[in-house]
Amino acid sequence: MLFLERLAGIRQADVDARVLWPEVRQFNTTLTGACVLDDYVVGVGVLGAIERMFSDISSWIGNAVVAHGWLSEERLVHYRLHQELDVRHSEDFFDVLRPLWSSGRDERYLVEQGLRLGASAFDGLYRGLWHGRARRWLREA
Repeated sequence: MLFLERLAGIRQADVDARVLWPEVRQFNTTLTGACVLDDYVVGVGVLGAIERMFSDISSWIGNAVVAHGWLSEERLVHYRLHQELDVRHSEDFFDVLRPLWSSGRDERYLVEQGLRLGASAFDGLYRGLWHGRARRWLREA
């Protein structure tokens, strides 16, 4: 929330007045399903892939925000923090997966499924956000 407030003066009430985009709900539902309903290895792979991808994405976003002059480096907190933390988080997930990768075909298959699902879900989220970027849906309820 601090990022949006600093970037454009957006407050919590502004966010609450908006509709949750279907791409965001789909992404969150996919994560929940992978972590709660699927094999734990798939869930760990999904989260590891997403954390690792977001560390790079955070860097790109942060650099672009500063390069465009939208915020100074000193006022950009959120993305710089994620850039560092998400690499560490992804390594924690990958530490769980590494021994499973070598333990057998079934485990390796589940690791691969999780990593691919995480990458696919994250890619789908960002493609969907880009596609719907002009939306200005407000909640009516």
